[in-house]
Amino acid sequence: MYALAICLVLGSWLLRRWFALHNLHGPWITRITNLWQAFHIVKGDLPEAVLHLHRRYGPIVRIGPHHVSIADPEEIKNIYRLPKGEMYQPLTAYVRGKKIMGWESIMDESLHSKMRRPVAPYYRMESVIGFEPKIEQTIDVLDGRLNDLEKVDIVKWIPLFVMDAMSEIGFSKGAHAMEQENDTTGTLDMVMFAFRYYSAVITMPRVGKALNYIAGFFVNPKVGLGSQATSLAHARYDSVSVSDKHDLLGFFIEASKKHPMLYDLNGIVDLSYSTMLTGISTTVSGLILLLHTILKHPVPLSKLQSEVDRAVSLGEISYPPKFTDVRKLPYLDAVIKEAIRHRNVVRIVIERNTGPNGVRLCGQDIPPGTTVGCLQHAVHHHIPTFGNDAHLYRPERWLECTDNERAVMERSMFVFGYGSHQCVGQNIVRLLMYKLVVSLLLRFEVHNPTTELATRRFHIMTMPDKPLFVRFKRRSASYA
Repeated sequence: MYALAICLVLGSWLLRRWFALHNLHGPWITRITNLWQAFHIVKGDLPEAVLHLHRRYGPIVRIGPHHVSIADPEEIKNIYRLPKGEMYQPLTAYVRGKKIMGWESIMDESLHSKMRRPVAPYYRMESVIGFEPKIEQTIDVLDGRLNDLEKVDIVKWIPLFVMDAMSEIGFSKGAHAMEQENDTTGTLDMVMFAFRYYSAVITMPRVGKALNYIAGFFVNPKVGLGSQATSLAHARYDSVSVSDKHDLLGFFIEASKKHPMLYDLNGIVDLSYSTMLTGISTTVSGLILLLHTILKHPVPLSKLQSEVDRAVSLGEISYPPKFTDVRKLPYLDAVIKEAIRHRNVVRIVIERNTGPNGVRLCGQDIPPGTTVGCLQHAVHHHIPTFGNDAHLYRPERWLECTDNERAVMERSMFVFGYGSHQCVGQNIVRLLMYKLVVSLLLRFEVHNPTTELATRRFHIMTMPDKPLFVRFKRRSASYA
């Protein structure tokens, strides 16, 4: 009798797993297990594998027992108003049983909205533009180091540059990583380890969260940059009623003074620290991919150099280039948009849960409790949106199109997420990208990389794995 009951329960469970999404195409193994995703994460080709499924089956495919990938950009707005999926659980870190607060680990939608609303104005471009002097100072340090080197390993120097820039933006206190040619805080190594670990547990989110809780009793994740955030927050919290420094920590302190029920001192430390960690990791990857993509395509690079030189001759930009000026350069804008479309930082599906009512996507009814989401690589290679040559890097697509076509492409860009969970620091990243690219072109003749960019396998992000040498030659004094 017991055996029959067990068989019935097991059979019912298998039927639900096999047939809940029976009408959707995908590899047969995805009907019963998440091993298909895990295999391709380990192999390092999940974006390519998912895109292949979409090319074969259409804009909606099955990639797990309860997991669906959507490639149609028009569905982004419908997906990312849904609650977060389980993939965010392993992002929750603990110290001796106490949760470290971070934007990505807040699962409660109401709490996330309440926490984000008071600080959102600080991340608008009109506020972020105040970071320009800090970025210019950091670019000047990089400029000096590039001038001393015949060949530059950008896989080494861009992380050090980002570490220094983000330390200034976060705390008005440089990390001096470029001066020392090393991250003495250990933050970069910790970020790399954290994302490698997350790659291992993303298909087992509850296991990952449990491991984080246990590890919190033996390992303190708030080391290096975390210790710096703690000491600076304590020193500055009681000394000001409003921020006396234009940095992220000052913004959080100011928000805390205005909303003490939302942000206590520990919350300030946690959000400052977690924001910095996420910002450093994604910005490092994004800048390296951006530079590599620009430099390995000599024809668009030559056009970009000509546009920058012409703007200088007309007095439209000078050194250091201001964001409000370089943002007006149409080919630069097209180059950066195309580069971040063509090469994506995030290599996993960003998940949402359909909740108790389910949802209709791409003409299909998706049942309750299903995990749905988009993968940047699949969305950004959507042929009806970006054209039959979507697989190519071609900045001209952003200039040859109609205003309506450009608006559709811009709306389809999934680089920084969508809706209320968009990356809060996206304007900081844009500021860094535009200013760094133009600064380098004003000061140096930049030659094609001597090698291809090797990236880590078994990683949820596109992270460079080996040195990538680029030759920088100082330009004439007229561009100094």
